[in-house]
Amino acid sequence: MKRTIILTVIALGLTASSLPAQQETPDDSLSDQVTQQASKLEGELGKYRDTSSQAAEVLVQLVDLYHTHGRVFGLIRAGEKFAAAHPADQRHQAVMLKLIDGLQATSRGKEMVAASRQFLARYPGAPECAAIEVRLADTLIRLGDRAPAADACRNVWKRQQGNTVGRKYGALAVRTYSQLGSPTSIEKAASLAEEMLDKLPRGQFAKYIGYQAFLEWQRINERAKSNVVGNKLLKKGITDDKQMAMVLYLAMADNYNRLQQYANAVDILRKARGQGDNAALHRQQIERMHSAAAKGKEMEPLVREYLGKYRDRDDRHRMESYLAQAYLRT
Repeated sequence: MKRTIILTVIALGLTASSLPAQQETPDDSLSDQVTQQASKLEGELGKYRDTSSQAAEVLVQLVDLYHTHGRVFGLIRAGEKFAAAHPADQRHQAVMLKLIDGLQATSRGKEMVAASRQFLARYPGAPECAAIEVRLADTLIRLGDRAPAADACRNVWKRQQGNTVGRKYGALAVRTYSQLGSPTSIEKAASLAEEMLDKLPRGQFAKYIGYQAFLEWQRINERAKSNVVGNKLLKKGITDDKQMAMVLYLAMADNYNRLQQYANAVDILRKARGQGDNAALHRQQIERMHSAAAKGKEMEPLVREYLGKYRDRDDRHRMESYLAQAYLRT
């Protein structure tokens, strides 16, 4: 093994020593040509005012030259100068795109954010906007600027909502708004997640983003809005997942109870019992009927069923007292 390595090194040494001492590689030659061409253009640029048409021509040539050959610092210098001095030039859009490339390549995050926002504001209908919005969102996430990052991710969703990229950044926006934790940001998370639920077809993604909307509304005590989303989830078929459906039913019942909408709570608990009955659900349904001041004849079948199923439970007498009170009321 060592012998093979030594022979390889010797062979490489002989090959290197066999090259003419003054011979240049093609890459070196091209690099020198680019440098000479750039120097000539930079010298010519010095003859004109930055705002002149002659300077504009030279700057565009420099931008193209530097962009083509990866001279990012020259690209940024020439691109920024052109963008500032010639905003009405028809080539401004193309130069801005190349400038953004240069700023991103050199990891100048803040400058790249500013340039991207300027491009999006000036050319909102440009086909490149979709890609620029994604790059802007990624840069803001990398910078840790969470509130603007969430807004940028939301913009990606709004433009590309029907595809995988739109869904990904929509979900990122919801998560980031939620993590910010203020009532305003949580409301943004809930509103965006609900919007996504409304616009997406039935499926796993819609189900989970909708459930996120349900939880975010509940988190800021918007119980009625939370249950609006809950009913949308039920219509979208969340009951296919029985475990998740049960969690949703119980949470909706709690929302209705806090809103003092006891009849609705009774109805949702009945649906929950359809997913898998137990004493706790059965008891809650009786208690909500009691809170709703239901009539005795409405409560009696439910109470009798409870007494028959759960003969050993200590709370059975309380259920009987609820039934007695219902008859007394009527």
